[in-house]
Amino acid sequence: LGVGAYPYDRAAIFVSTDRTNWTLIWENPETPTEDVGWTPVIFDITSIAAGEPTVFLKFTMGPTDSNGTYPGWNIDDFEISSNPVHPAQGTTGSEFTITGVGFGTKKGKVYIGDRRASVLQWTNDRIQCRLSKPLSPGSYDVTILPPLPIAKKGRYTPIQKAFVDAFVVKPPEIHWISEDSGKGGDKVILGGKFFGTKKGKVYLSYLADGKPQRKRCPVIGWNMDSKTAEGIIIFVVPEDLGPGIYDIIIVNNVGWDAIPAGFEID
Repeated sequence: LGVGAYPYDRAAIFVSTDRTNWTLIWENPETPTEDVGWTPVIFDITSIAAGEPTVFLKFTMGPTDSNGTYPGWNIDDFEISSNPVHPAQGTTGSEFTITGVGFGTKKGKVYIGDRRASVLQWTNDRIQCRLSKPLSPGSYDVTILPPLPIAKKGRYTPIQKAFVDAFVVKPPEIHWISEDSGKGGDKVILGGKFFGTKKGKVYLSYLADGKPQRKRCPVIGWNMDSKTAEGIIIFVVPEDLGPGIYDIIIVNNVGWDAIPAGFEID
């Protein structure tokens, strides 16, 4: 870009979803812009474009004055990209879909980080997967590896599609509890997200002689919707615990969560 200082010369970029209402996302500063080579620039338009079927971008020049001569816009290698993974977060047992084009019709491989995901369905524009093995909490690249074509001599190098930090592995989250007090033998329900599809553990934690102790609770229900990650846990209060206030701790193969002083035994 070559343009004089704002407001004497003006260059701007706008985004719209209807070609009528335009949102300014960039304009030139109050000093001249004189790029001497190609300059990669990235703009985040998520707040405007997310969920919209069509998005328009407009590069404008003007008004300008007669002081100085500048080349204006030179635009190349223009690309609009988005996170094709939905939902973009989950845990062990979560299902997610990758949408795009050019995946091919033969099933390939998908990796979350260095962990291979289970491919449930593969089409040219849609891949449905499940994270079958645990990963530590955090953001991971999603890599698509189409089938490796076989040549007459040797093998071709496969084309990989990689999406940086496209999937977040989440530890369990407790959102609500059915009862915050009771007695031994009572059933308690925990609701939340990212519990995982494999049964984990529930503990009631307490202090004994100033040292933390915990008692494992029988778990009679543990489930999670593989698409929404919402789930419930049903556990039984141990009958050999005395009256007092206890922390509730849940543990799965990804991480843990707790409700401090979350349950009182009468």
